Amino acid sequence: MSQKQYNKWLILSAVVIGSIMGPIDGSIVNIAMPEFTKIFHTNITTVSWVSMTYLLVLNSLMMTFGRLGDMMGYKKLYQYGLLTFSISSAILSLSVNIYMLIIMRAFQAIGAGMLMY
Repeated sequence: MSQKQYNKWLILSAVVIGSIMGPIDGSIVNIAMPEFTKIFHTNITTVSWVSMTYLLVLNSLMMTFGRLGDMMGYKKLYQYGLLTFSISSAILSLSVNIYMLIIMRAFQAIGAGMLMY
């Protein structure tokens, strides 16, 4: 396989992974909500903000990222989005309390918004 073909498949893989992770992440956390109440010793109302924060931030920034993509280029925006999403996901997994989890979900939604623009 030539280097050009290898790069083409590498780029396609990155785009597919990024495009799938944003929408999946919006709803997959709903399965873990009962467990979050036990782990963080809080009620379901507080835990529901984990999902709501993600959806609110994501939906409120979609038009902004569309315009930003027009101005700075979609490739660069996608790369920043993938980086933001990946770093925030890693930090999110280290959350020590429910409030850190909620705040990091907001940053994760910012990255997902850049991926979906």
